[in-house]
Formats: sequence, C-alpha cells, structure tokens
Amino acid sequence: LVSIVIPDGVTAIKDNTFKDCTSLKSVKIPDSVTNIMANAFSNCKNLTSIVISASVTNINGKAFESCSSKLVIYGYTNSAATTYADVYQIKFVPMENIIIGDVGGDGEITIMDATQVQLHLAQLVELDESQSFAADTDKNGLPETESLLAVFSKVTELFRSGKAVAGYT
Repeated sequence: LVSIVIPDGVTAIKDNTFKDCTSLKSVKIPDSVTNIMANAFSNCKNLTSIVISASVTNINGKAFESCSSKLVIYGYTNSAATTYADVYQIKFVPMENIIIGDVGGDGEITIMDATQVQLHLAQLVELDESQSFAADTDKNGLPETESLLAVFSKVTELFRSGKAVAGYT
C-alpha cells in the first residue's frame, strides 16, 4: 500500500488503522472524516504527505508518531490540521491558497497546467500533493481524464475571453 484515498463516508480513522504501514507514502482524507485516533498512522516511516479536510476536528497526539521527518500536512488554516502541525512541528501547506486548475502553482491556469495533468495521466510525471489537489477539479481525490478536460476547458475559456494564457495574448 503506497497511497490511499480514504473512501467518502468513513467518519473516523480508528486506532492503529495504518500503524507500521512502512510502504505508505500519501493519504487523502475526505470531508466525511471528523476524527483521527491514536496511532492511526504511527510508524509509517515513508509517509510524506497527508491531505486533511477541514471537517477533521480531532487529531490524537499520537496519530502520526514516529512518521517520516519529511511529512507534510496539507489542510486548511485554523483547522485541527493546522493546530496539529504547529504543535508537532510538521510542515503545513494551506489548501485554500491553491487555485483549482493551477497545477504549476504560478497563480494562472495555462496550457502548461493542462500539459502537466496530461503527463501525469500518461504516468510520465508525478504530481506532488499541491499539484494533485489543483488538478483534481471534481474533488474525488484523484486527478483523472475529467480533470484534464476541465483544465483544458478553463484554458480555452480564458483564451476566448482575451485574457493572457501562457505565451498567448
């Protein structure tokens, strides 16, 4: 198990659910989850990114004990995720600053963003969690063909409206 998107409808990540899952690298937690319990991800030595929705109101202090020092929590400002990251000195990336469709993170939706999604879908490049979140236009946890079409559609809309789009005016 390298990556998991917790299914929508799950309300809690129970004690020891993924404990000692040393191959786990990334996790996405949906809006239905409100509680991450003790040792839920403890000793996941390769866990480097976790997306925690704003609906999570409680994260047990031992939830990520002995995880990778490279762990990054992606979440929302003033949430349980922010508090946990602050208390346990884990890097935190605020999700509300990410523009959906802006895979490159430059503040614009361009043909380069669509190209990044296309390369990802062809398994030629990996997207980090920020890029994956930006590329996931339908918010189902995974960038897929529908996401690529949505980014292309936005680029076309911007181009037709006369707004600058990556090298076009």
